[in-house]
Amino acid sequence: MARIFVVHPEKNLLQLVASHLLQRKHLSKALVIFPHRRPAAFLQYYLAQEINGPCLLPIIMSFEDWIRKTYVLTRNGAEIPLNECDQAWLVYRAARKVLKDGRQELSFDEFFPWALRLAGLFREFDLELTDARDIYYPPEESLPRKAVEILEKLGQIYDTFNGLLAKGNWTTSARMLRFLAESEFPLPDMPVYLIGFYTLTKAEDHLFRKLYNNGAFIYWYAEPDKLPEFYEKWRKEWNAEIHEIKPDEPRNREFFFFEAHDLHAELRELEERLSSEELNTRPDHCAVVLLSIGNLIPLLYFLPKGPVNLTMGYPLKLTGLFAFLKSLFALVLSRDEEKGYHLEELLEFLKSPYLENTHSLEIKLREYGAPFVTLEDILNLMGPDLNKFVKNLFDKIVLPFDKVQTPADLSRNLRKVFNFIEAHKSVDVLEIEFLAAILEKVLPVLEGSLFSDVSMGKRGLFRFFESMVSSVRVPFEGEPLQGLQIMGLLEARLLSFDKLFFLDVNEGVLPDVEEVNPLIPHGVRPALGLPDRQKDEEILRYHFERLIQSAKEVHLFWQFQTTGSGSGKAGFNEKKTRSRYVEKIIWDIEKREEKFFSESREAHRLRKSTLDLQPQGLLRPKFLHKDDRFRGIIKRKIGKISPSLLATYLECPLKFFYSKVLGLSSPQLPEEIEHTQLGIAVHGALEKFFRKTVKNRFPAIVRRKNLKFEKLFGLFKTVLEKQDFYRLLSPEKRFLMLKGAEYRLRKYLENHPEETEILGLEKDYGMSFEVDGSIFELFGRIDRIDRRGGCYVVLDYKTGYVNGIRTTKFLDLDVSPWLSKKKFDRETLEEIVERLPDLQLPFYVYLFAKNPHSANLVSEEKGEELLKKTTAAYVKLREKGEEVYLIKPEELLPGRQSAERVEKYSTWMDEKFPELLKYLVLHIMEAPEWYPAVKENICRYCEYQKICRYAV
Repeated sequence: MARIFVVHPEKNLLQLVASHLLQRKHLSKALVIFPHRRPAAFLQYYLAQEINGPCLLPIIMSFEDWIRKTYVLTRNGAEIPLNECDQAWLVYRAARKVLKDGRQELSFDEFFPWALRLAGLFREFDLELTDARDIYYPPEESLPRKAVEILEKLGQIYDTFNGLLAKGNWTTSARMLRFLAESEFPLPDMPVYLIGFYTLTKAEDHLFRKLYNNGAFIYWYAEPDKLPEFYEKWRKEWNAEIHEIKPDEPRNREFFFFEAHDLHAELRELEERLSSEELNTRPDHCAVVLLSIGNLIPLLYFLPKGPVNLTMGYPLKLTGLFAFLKSLFALVLSRDEEKGYHLEELLEFLKSPYLENTHSLEIKLREYGAPFVTLEDILNLMGPDLNKFVKNLFDKIVLPFDKVQTPADLSRNLRKVFNFIEAHKSVDVLEIEFLAAILEKVLPVLEGSLFSDVSMGKRGLFRFFESMVSSVRVPFEGEPLQGLQIMGLLEARLLSFDKLFFLDVNEGVLPDVEEVNPLIPHGVRPALGLPDRQKDEEILRYHFERLIQSAKEVHLFWQFQTTGSGSGKAGFNEKKTRSRYVEKIIWDIEKREEKFFSESREAHRLRKSTLDLQPQGLLRPKFLHKDDRFRGIIKRKIGKISPSLLATYLECPLKFFYSKVLGLSSPQLPEEIEHTQLGIAVHGALEKFFRKTVKNRFPAIVRRKNLKFEKLFGLFKTVLEKQDFYRLLSPEKRFLMLKGAEYRLRKYLENHPEETEILGLEKDYGMSFEVDGSIFELFGRIDRIDRRGGCYVVLDYKTGYVNGIRTTKFLDLDVSPWLSKKKFDRETLEEIVERLPDLQLPFYVYLFAKNPHSANLVSEEKGEELLKKTTAAYVKLREKGEEVYLIKPEELLPGRQSAERVEKYSTWMDEKFPELLKYLVLHIMEAPEWYPAVKENICRYCEYQKICRYAV
């Protein structure tokens, strides 16, 4: 008699199993095993419908739960199963032991993502009943260096990891399954039902054969006449006889399609199609299948009133609670011993909905203006009532994090945070679930893990916490079983519904974008004896099509707006498209009717959302008006004034608005990334080179003849090879990059001054700057400061293009008339750009000469006198290392014919330049509109061109 039943998707599998249990009189005697937990509730529901009275139910378990229980009974509970994080800790210890080669070791928090991937890989080895081995020649060109190091000693790490498990008397869920698959153990002395399993690992295959040979019943869920690939493979390998169960007659299934311009339109349409009757009915009547988990919270607010079962896990990293904790960590890390907390991080923390009564505090802090603020200053800004709240806030949940070192410390402090939230804020049902997830899933791991007392330092500890939480999901159990079901596609496995609503059926969501595994790409898997993962999409397609076949009415919703950056995700250059699975459904309709879908009888079932745009809304105003509500935001954003910030505004105020005020990040092209990272490598190499040359002692005399190119180029290669982008370049690109750098760095040393005195390298300069009663900070990082023949030269290395500087034009620039008249228009910006095409060099001169900290380098000159002896220059590393000066050093020397010009230069720097800075800050604050670019051809290369209506 065949004991493998192939159930057609148009039959209700769980209802059928309930009937078979009763027909065979197995009800209280059977063991029913499912791939996951959710079908158990539905099986109990169908049994209740059949029996309609009290009874003893069968034992119903998920496969994972049954494995764990059987293993414990077989082994008498000899070993303790480890959670994912503890496995990662043992992997880290094993890797550290095997990979130790004298270099600086990675800390656990840095290695944690690699450790999780390795633990997952070791799980696969156990599930496939194979062992890891060293890969002697991994593909270095396509893998990160750390992955290559791991693969070369993978077998050793695996063996060491298993040794640590045995030594500690620990195990894992995969090793428990492997043990049962490879050994003899007492099989269940009762009827066993294996329901709805699809693909099998080797360990599962071995174990299922044992159960099947012992009399187990197996139920597949597929069309008997068209077995999916994996079921066909299973049948052939087992040479199994199957029993087909088909519906009495084919079902007439209706499809309805909806194309939405955004998520809001999707949810609005769903709200209209769902009636309260849909919710107040049996649980297998209607389900909403949410394919993009991030849209769960908005969905809940569009549902009509009525009973709802939510049975999908929501990523903890997407919750407001996690965002609050991240902002808290960022605030703690921003603290400077002398300056206090970074104002931007503090404001981000205070605006969290988990903190109440902070609005007046935010206003006071925005008016404060400085980039950093101490706790004492904060308390001085507040009244007595708010002062008490702020002190309590910092004492209870901010200051204690300064001292955290271990995961156990972190857990104790997080409990204080949650106690504070509960004491000061009423939390809703969802927030309670999020809190419970951390309290039940995260904190016990931090407190009771094998590494709970390992010191990581607060920065590493926060990084570890974020990595750990990224894999945690908030579970929604969906009990009691009633009403509308909301679930993900995998949660809906084995279930059947009359009516289905699929949301976000977009390409890039279904199927999802394939994750690139930096440790084990597809090409490496066969070398490790692991099955290819190219069939993942087939598995997803099977579950999607099987679920659709179970229904009488299917509604498919997708989005089409242009807001994605690849495969339906967010960005500016690509349009969201419907999934290939929807295309197949439409194609089947077209084949059946032998005409295009738009001409078919089903065409009316496709609806599209419409935007009701009033004509006046499409008319473009002259310029984008600067709303008063942005004033406070702008002031906060420009609390720290750098030359790049001002240069962005001068180039295009609209670009400043997009990037600095709205905070819109722009996608970088690979060439831009290479250029940026190359510049970083050059700067890093030059700093290390000169520090080594002068043995890190300043001031120091440097002579050209003592500068060795080989040392500089060697440092450059060392720095460059540590950059991730460099390891991903092709050998040809690496060769060309090194050759180009070799030529330019050699030329730079050849053009270096014969003798100079270096006063400092890579120094951060900041100073207070008052504008209309508000305090800002002028800030800049200076690459190098030299003293040459009684003059001071501020140097800035440039790997990009450098324009020439015409001193005569900017020395005549005077913004006083505009400042007095408060004239903040576009024409004034154009004139500034025309007369002063480069702001950075005068900015650095002013910052250096006027900075109180310069007294540490220069004792003999102060203020205006120092201005007369200071200039700045770009070092053109892109060419031959020539220096392009603001004003040449020799012109500043006494006795020169240019004394009058020097006096004019120093006066301009001392009086006119600070006025220019004030004017630009006020222009940003007070100009009535965000003006478009003031330079020609700027829009053509602007990264915000696609979203800017003023781009030309």
